[in-house]
Amino acid sequence: VSLLNSMKSIISLLFLLFLFIVVFALLGMQLFGGQFNFDDGTPPTNFDTFPAAIMTVFQILTGEDWNAVMYDGIKSQGGVKGGMVFSVYFIVLTLFGNYTLLNVFLAIAVDNLANAQELTKDEQEEEEAANQKLALQKAKEVAEVSPLSAANMSVTIGIPGSTSAPSQLRPRLHPGFTTAPPADRSRLHPRSILASIPSLSRLHPILHPRPSPAPAPSQAHP
Repeated sequence: VSLLNSMKSIISLLFLLFLFIVVFALLGMQLFGGQFNFDDGTPPTNFDTFPAAIMTVFQILTGEDWNAVMYDGIKSQGGVKGGMVFSVYFIVLTLFGNYTLLNVFLAIAVDNLANAQELTKDEQEEEEAANQKLALQKAKEVAEVSPLSAANMSVTIGIPGSTSAPSQLRPRLHPGFTTAPPADRSRLHPRSILASIPSLSRLHPILHPRPSPAPAPSQAHP
């Protein structure tokens, strides 16, 4: 995103530079159009047509033989005596175009690219910090959930599929024992406890001792 923003500003500067070239090309056509006709022929850098004027202005901006083009312009207007005024066109074009506009364009372009790289680094650091924060938050959530899961497993272990609460898993005592006051529980005899449970009172030998079998009659010896 940062690189795209910098490219937008660079494109706007390129448009400004192109507009500057077009303006000076049109001005050159008004001043020197059809005037670069010398005895040795017409030089390739002239202002006779719009494409030729664009290329001539661009050559002057790059600094390639711009003084030769200026001398041709002075010569086309009557030489040194009558054409020195037209040299102002080439001097202004060189000063504002080559030494000012191009250097400003290069400075802004380099500065935008440097800022884009810095913003990219800052965005990467912010993204890494956000990822670390999210990882720590997830680790805390896992640490809080783990003890609860262990407690639930300890309650339900040994009872497959059971979802009962811990209070429902307590063993139920016989009513005869649980209704007794705490003070009387210490005085309860084991036999009275067994007697209160009918299912055990019929089986326990202490409560209902079996009658001992009658002794077999002694057989008289002959």
